[in-house]
Amino acid sequence: MVTKPRIFLVDDDSQVRALALDLLKQEFPDYQFEEVVDGSGLARALEQDRVGLVITDYQLSWTNGLEVFRQVKARWPGCPVIMFTGTGSEKIAVEAMKAGLDDYVPKSSNHIDRLVASVRTVLEQAEVCRKAREADARYRSLINDVVETSAVAVLILDAGFRVVWANAAFEQYFGLKRDLVIGRDTRELIRSLIQPIFDHPADFTDRVLRTYEDNTYIESFECHVRAGEGREERWIEHRSLPINTGLYAGGRIEHYYDITRRKRSEEERDRFFMLSLDFLCIVGFDLHFKSVNPAFVKALGYSEEELLSVPCTEFVHPDDHQATLAENERQRAGIPSVGFQNRYRCKDGSYRWLSWNSIPSPEMGSGYAIARDVTDAKRTQEALRSVNETLNALVQASPLAIIIVDQGRTVTLWSPAAERLFGWRSDEALGRPLPTVPQNQWREHQKLFEQILAGETCIGRDVVRQRKDGSLIHVSLSTAPLRDTGGRVTGIMGLMADITERKQMEAQARRLERLAAMGQLLGGIAHELKNPLFILTGHLQLAREKLAQRDYEGFDQDLQRIETAGTRMSRTIERFIELARPTTPRVESCSVRAALEQVLDFLANELMRNSIQVRTDFAADIPEIECDPRQLHDLFLNLSLNAIQAMAAAHGRGTLTVSAQLSAVSGQPSASGEGQKGNWIEVRIQDDGPGIPPELRGKIFEPFFSAKPPEQGTGLGLWTVRTIV
Repeated sequence: MVTKPRIFLVDDDSQVRALALDLLKQEFPDYQFEEVVDGSGLARALEQDRVGLVITDYQLSWTNGLEVFRQVKARWPGCPVIMFTGTGSEKIAVEAMKAGLDDYVPKSSNHIDRLVASVRTVLEQAEVCRKAREADARYRSLINDVVETSAVAVLILDAGFRVVWANAAFEQYFGLKRDLVIGRDTRELIRSLIQPIFDHPADFTDRVLRTYEDNTYIESFECHVRAGEGREERWIEHRSLPINTGLYAGGRIEHYYDITRRKRSEEERDRFFMLSLDFLCIVGFDLHFKSVNPAFVKALGYSEEELLSVPCTEFVHPDDHQATLAENERQRAGIPSVGFQNRYRCKDGSYRWLSWNSIPSPEMGSGYAIARDVTDAKRTQEALRSVNETLNALVQASPLAIIIVDQGRTVTLWSPAAERLFGWRSDEALGRPLPTVPQNQWREHQKLFEQILAGETCIGRDVVRQRKDGSLIHVSLSTAPLRDTGGRVTGIMGLMADITERKQMEAQARRLERLAAMGQLLGGIAHELKNPLFILTGHLQLAREKLAQRDYEGFDQDLQRIETAGTRMSRTIERFIELARPTTPRVESCSVRAALEQVLDFLANELMRNSIQVRTDFAADIPEIECDPRQLHDLFLNLSLNAIQAMAAAHGRGTLTVSAQLSAVSGQPSASGEGQKGNWIEVRIQDDGPGIPPELRGKIFEPFFSAKPPEQGTGLGLWTVRTIV
């Protein structure tokens, strides 16, 4: 609740107080009246607030009116005081008025009405003073808190263009103390102190002095202040206008704005505009260039004047006119352009594809645009599209099954040949795990997959794969990693050819070679069977005679020799049956040393018959390998037979050296094409025969090629060796 302002009536005469209160309360209902009758009451009154007026008598029982006046002014300097007394003198009245008393009213019947008029006048004057003080406070706040602390330098000139006020920012910008410039003619200041601080002093002086000669217009321009004593280097903007009213009417007010940051930004913008490799421009909605950067000029071959002199559609390919006009209408509607493309004609008559990004500014009637030359990118895209179409045609027409999987073995490409080879349709295979690896081939597949992901390649590896119906087929597999632009492996491509029929033919050829080998060894078989057969028949005859004579001495030894001879014959026959028996290829752990020893044991009679000695050198730490044991046996048998036949034909005797060692460096390439260390077993089957003539060495692995007479070979031995390896 807002309390009413108070009027204190200080008088020790109760009748006077009553009369005064009756008069005043009726005239001033918006005030609260309080009576002060003694010193303690005055002390309590001085503790109050919202006091609008004090009316005091001069002669009081505890003090006098002048002392009350002084105490009131000490407590409330702006509070008006009226002395209403019947005992004061003219001298007292003059003294009080000099001290600041607002009015003096004598207590008499002639002046009783004057008290009401005096109170009204004093209160009105107090209100005017209060408003004046508030206005002055606001003005001082404006000056001190706003203009004085403003970052804008302000200079106020009177009608004679003398400086009447300058703020702190003026001192900072111009490096001149206010005391030095206030009161002085600005024209003289400019010529002597201000002009030299600018980069172009004559231009600054001319433009400012013209405003003094014709003080009717608003001036604005930019200027550069050089660094000097008491001031920093900066860009400022001068803005000035005439003062038409008030104390300084006919004068002028000048503002200086610090635009250094803006100018730095503009310089950086201009530098970017000039140095950018992209085409930067400002283009109006009227389709005229307002500004173009050097990159634009250089790329198209026209001068800046040529580009600005005609509508930009003059340079646009005729086929792109309508699209360009439609895009301009979108700009007019305030819609930014992103990735709009059209063709621009160069001065040499060629066309360049440009891709545009533009931000419209409807209020300025133009747009800020960046264009990038995408001609080469367009050509690259077209070439890439052509390559993709070619590759797709190759995939569609290739007789080889082409499959691509990602790092997680998910199929991403399944060619028509893959559909024909494996039986799964493309929609059944894409997006699903690779379905072609049989369970018993998974370990081998996993090892190969990891090698390819590590960046190796594989060419022509024979593997077994599974069709949709569950049947197994032999395929020749070539794989390579697929990489992204960063060189990271993202997937694997595999090309597969069905070699099942070839495998069957190879198996048949190997069987024929084995049969041929058996034919070559028939003489040895007869000799090997002849001795145990002689022992067997001899001991049987001896046993019959002992039985007839009932002579049983040594009979047990005779039977033991008969059994040994029969076992020897049975083992010889079993080896040749095993050589001729067809088998199903299988992969299992095999010992290279054991396979070599079995072959040498099998050929023991052939070696003895041809007077050939055998030397072996087998390392003790040779590990087992995963392979088909029959194929490993055939491999060593063919090489050994070739060596035996070569030595027998050359000089009827010889030495066969057979060794198996771990190889530190193999001549065989890895999947990446490089030799690997410590991963190979080197087997050497070496004879001391005449060797292979140089002119025949390039043909020895061709099928059915042989340097022997037809009755001694089929020409499939070394071909079989190469096929197995």
